[in-house]
Amino acid sequence: LFGDEDISINLEQFTQLTNLQVLQFQHVRNLTTLSPLKHFKNVKILQFRDCSAIVDFDFLLIFPALQKLNIEHCTQLTDASSIRSLLSLTSLTLECTQSNKNLFNTLDFLRPLKKLNYLKLYNFCEIPDLLPLADLAQLKKLDLDQLSRVTDLQPLSSLKKLEELFLKGLPLLDLGSILSDCPSLKVISLGHCQELLSLHSLFNLPFVTSANTLADATGAFASTTNQFLADRLPQPSGTTMFSSNTAVASTMVNEKLQQNFADFSCALIDFTIEYCNALRSIDIFGKILSLRRFQIVHCEHLSKRTANSILKELNENKRLNGFSQPATMAIIESFATFSIKDSLTCF
Repeated sequence: LFGDEDISINLEQFTQLTNLQVLQFQHVRNLTTLSPLKHFKNVKILQFRDCSAIVDFDFLLIFPALQKLNIEHCTQLTDASSIRSLLSLTSLTLECTQSNKNLFNTLDFLRPLKKLNYLKLYNFCEIPDLLPLADLAQLKKLDLDQLSRVTDLQPLSSLKKLEELFLKGLPLLDLGSILSDCPSLKVISLGHCQELLSLHSLFNLPFVTSANTLADATGAFASTTNQFLADRLPQPSGTTMFSSNTAVASTMVNEKLQQNFADFSCALIDFTIEYCNALRSIDIFGKILSLRRFQIVHCEHLSKRTANSILKELNENKRLNGFSQPATMAIIESFATFSIKDSLTCF
């Protein structure tokens, strides 16, 4: 049903269509409840968009078979707590608007929804963490957009069936160990994560805040293991551990990195990065042998030359390890070292 500001829709005229399984309401400005449809026991899919008169969704409980629920741009919504009682839901999309962005300050209402395999949350500005999502063990696809206070993905570590992860506008510094924690993960898409500095945590590598190259990792490792080296290496008078044993630390780091890479396996096949302008290195892509495609869009510190080099390394590693399908790469606009006219490169 598509509404208009000048047209009022009377649901009473549809009460005989009790076998309907899909209901969609868009721009129905006078819609406040679906109570006239209480005999619609077969409804499985329910979608609301721009239904500005709705203030709560208590009426959703009249649809016991509901499996998919989309609520988008319902600007006057003040109470959505009844969603926690929709125990048959397998798919849920929720959008907070500018006028009700403070509607949720916790995701606890999601905990009872054990059957969810798809979840999209948009503009949940007051959510401090993702802890309640740890209970959603059946999740296969998770889309988090503009959760401006969420900085830690660790609660997702229990989602062993998660296959697709879309993150946009989250103030993440790194991705944690999401690849090893979620062994079924096949697709990762990052967008507008402007504070994302490093992807090295995917391999449990040292985290640094500058260029995030292996040289940086060497420095970080050396600076955090001074005592380890002091206990095992002679220390000339008047020198510091970091300056005198950098070569030793470098060797140790490279051995650690190679061991991590050698032991690492995952299901990831597709990785997209968009508008992550603090990110300066994607060298780990050369080690993810399952990867078939990576796409980089508007990341100003990542050069075409570097990306081509990593693609070459990845495909050589795939060949040496018996992977028959080479990876492809797409580079789209605004890279540091090439112009828009050759901004799309596919291999």
